[in-house]
Amino acid sequence: MLRARWGAGEGNGSAGSAPGAFNHPQAVALDAAGDAYVADTANNRVVKLSPTGAVLAIWGQRGGASGHFRFPTGIAVGADGSVYVVDSENNRVQVFDALGRFLRKWGARGIGLGQFSQPTAIAIGCDGAAYVADTNNNRVERFLIGASAGGGCLPPGSWPPPLDVAPTLSVVLPRTNGVLARHGLALLLSCQRGCRVLAKATLAPLRSHHRHPVALVPAARTLPAARTGHVRLRVSRTALAHLRRELAHTRAMLARVTIVATGPTGRRTTLHRTYLVSR
Repeated sequence: MLRARWGAGEGNGSAGSAPGAFNHPQAVALDAAGDAYVADTANNRVVKLSPTGAVLAIWGQRGGASGHFRFPTGIAVGADGSVYVVDSENNRVQVFDALGRFLRKWGARGIGLGQFSQPTAIAIGCDGAAYVADTNNNRVERFLIGASAGGGCLPPGSWPPPLDVAPTLSVVLPRTNGVLARHGLALLLSCQRGCRVLAKATLAPLRSHHRHPVALVPAARTLPAARTGHVRLRVSRTALAHLRRELAHTRAMLARVTIVATGPTGRRTTLHRTYLVSR
């Protein structure tokens, strides 16, 4: 639901240069009080607004001197209230206090460490470092600036409890051939919010008259949130010999995989997958 819109013509899409108007703004950041800092790119300035949209401060003009800009495109606020502005065509980052007073700057055009080629965005990490998107150099640069953490970072004691929902689990079997040659199945697993997984599987010849499935050695591991991890289900020596006898000259097998994922609150998700694999 739209709560408010700010800009020229009460935010009707028109460009302008008057206080409270914008010309191709490209970034916005909030401080702890809820005040908004807008990189008003084509006006070569920063506009500070209250939560109700009232103009609190404006600073900057076109140029290369300290406090001037050539197309500011990125903005971030540290926990101490310092405002970091990516001055794109001047190939630098400038730092101001909350009222727009210039504090310091760094950067120059180039490809060396600490240099930029039309950077476009910045973020202050929870480690207090600045991360700059160095666009035309096709890289991100990290700077130890001695600042406090970003405004969106919370101390561990104030973190909200984990959501009491079942894990969202993703399973991929990247290689379906050479299972017996590699003595196991290798799975790629990921949990959206992190989880503990227990994986089990059986293998059975596809066209055997007996088709006695053999169990692989189960495997368990912890998966960090939104990071993919490997889980290897090993074929024991006994199972390997059994499968080779059952397969004879055929190659195809059915792998039936079961994965139980347990989230931070104890909720569980169970997935069953069947794959056609070869020896």
